[in-house]
Amino acid sequence: PKLLVSDENEPLGFRMTSNGKAVYYYNSDDEVYYQRGKGKSKLIGESDGGSFDIYKGKTLYWVEDGELKRSKSGGKAKTVGDFDGDVDYIFIEYKFIEAHTSDDDDSFLYLSKNGKKFELVSESNY
Repeated sequence: PKLLVSDENEPLGFRMTSNGKAVYYYNSDDEVYYQRGKGKSKLIGESDGGSFDIYKGKTLYWVEDGELKRSKSGGKAKTVGDFDGDVDYIFIEYKFIEAHTSDDDDSFLYLSKNGKKFELVSESNY
């Protein structure tokens, strides 16, 4: 896709879908956009600062206001997971998603193999 950008929505980071037909990106205002082909960019949410990535080809996950959000093919953003504390950042590998959260002096690590249900796998105090 050819990104249609202006000074207001210039991308700071982006992820392309696995088929190469669409991109997700965020700008300096931490707004998250979706754009398919040469179409117009669509605002789908806001980011807490760039922790975002694509899982299984076309679903974007990102952190917004301490919550994990997802959008499949540029659709409406949905909140995902039931976590202890706020989501600090995510890490995505091909077969799983890590969600790192914290609450006061505790930190938690959650894993998901399907992008919808997350299991607590580690808890620590710091």
